[in-house]
Amino acid sequence: MKKICTLFSCVAFSAISFGQAITITAADIPVPSASFDLYRCTGAIPNPTIATSGNWDYSTQTGPNSILNYAPVTDPFFTAAGADVFLSGQKKYFNSTMVYFYDVTLDFNATGAHENGIDIQAQPYDISSLTGTSGDSLNIPAQRYIIPTPLSIYRTPMTANSSWYTISRRVTNFSLTLGAAGLDHAPSQHVYYSHRKDTIVGWGKARVYTDAGPSIAYDVLMAKSLEYNIDSFFIGGTPAPAAILTGFGITQGQQNETSYRYRFLRKGAFMYLANFDYGTDNTYSTLNTLFVVQNDVTTATGVNDIAGNKYTTVLFPNPSTGHEVNLMMAGAKLNDGKYCVTDMLGRIIQTGTANLTNDALHIAFNHNLPAGSYMLTVSDNGTQVASESFTVAR
Repeated sequence: MKKICTLFSCVAFSAISFGQAITITAADIPVPSASFDLYRCTGAIPNPTIATSGNWDYSTQTGPNSILNYAPVTDPFFTAAGADVFLSGQKKYFNSTMVYFYDVTLDFNATGAHENGIDIQAQPYDISSLTGTSGDSLNIPAQRYIIPTPLSIYRTPMTANSSWYTISRRVTNFSLTLGAAGLDHAPSQHVYYSHRKDTIVGWGKARVYTDAGPSIAYDVLMAKSLEYNIDSFFIGGTPAPAAILTGFGITQGQQNETSYRYRFLRKGAFMYLANFDYGTDNTYSTLNTLFVVQNDVTTATGVNDIAGNKYTTVLFPNPSTGHEVNLMMAGAKLNDGKYCVTDMLGRIIQTGTANLTNDALHIAFNHNLPAGSYMLTVSDNGTQVASESFTVAR
C-alpha cells in the first residue's frame, strides 16, 4: 500500500473518462524540492494544435540535457514574506549584449505559485570598451527586496478557459560612471515592469520522451502564455537623457525579452510537462525550442488504444516479490477489474476481480508465486484493456 501512495503523490493520475478537462488546484502543485532535468528538443518538431480532448504525442522528441535548480529559501528576509524556494541564475538585459543576473523567490499559497522576491549579487562592469573612455563603469551593488506585486506563474484553480494576467514592477539600483557625461558613480535605476498573461486554451492527453521510453499519457491543460518587460532608466532620480540611452543602444519604455509560449500543465507537478517557445513570434507558428521535463515523469509500461482513445498503464512492483502486483491506468476509467494471471506456458495461475481504487488495480495472490515470468491480462466489461508481463524474483 505504501508503494501505491508513493506513486500517487509523485504522478497524480486522475480518475476521469475521455473527454473531460481536469481542474488543477493549489493543492495539486507541490513546492519543488529538487533539480529538474530538461531536454532541449531538436530537429523537426510538430507544432501543437489547440484542441479540446486533444492527444499530443512528443515521446520521440529529445535533445541535449540541461538542469534547472530549485532550492529551499532559508533567509528570514524572504521566508517572512512567504517565499518557499528560489531559482538562481535568472537573466535581465540592459541591452542586447549587457546582462546581469539575479535569483528569484517563489511563494506557493492558496492562490497558486507566484514570484515574490528578488536577490541580486554585486556585479561590477567595465564599460570602457563600449564608451571608449577608460574608467567608465556600471556597478550593481548587492540588493534584495520583496516584489510589491508578485508575478503569477499559476493562478489557481485552473481549468478550461481559465486566464490570469499580472504586471509586476521591479527595480535594480546601480551606479554609473561616464566621463563624457560628467557622471561619477551617479546613482541610477533600471525600473522594469514584467507582464505575464496565461490562458488555458485546450486540454487532453500528452506524453513526452524519457530515457526509459515514452511517458504515460498525462491529463493536461494547454496554456497559451505571453511574457515581456517594459524598461525605464533613471539617473539621479530623473529619466536618463536620450543621448546616454542611445549610446547603450536602448530606449526609454522599450519592450524586450518578449516570449510567446505554449505549455502543457498537469496535476502533481510544479514544472510543466512540455514548454514550446516561439520567441517573439506572436503567431505561435515558428517554434524556437521545445523543452520537456525528464526526472519527475513516469514511464509507461504499456500503451493502449480503444476506439481511438489512447491510454497508458504502469505495472508495479516489477520484479514482484510474489505477494502482489498493482496496475495503474492513466487516461481511461475502469468499471470493473477482471483479471487473469498466467505463466509463460499459458497455464492459468489465478483469476478474479481486483480491488479498484482511483484506477489502480491491486491484485493480491492467493499463494506466493514462485520465481519466474508471468502475464497479467485485464478486461473491462468484457473487453481486454491491458496485457502486462512481470517477473517474480526471490
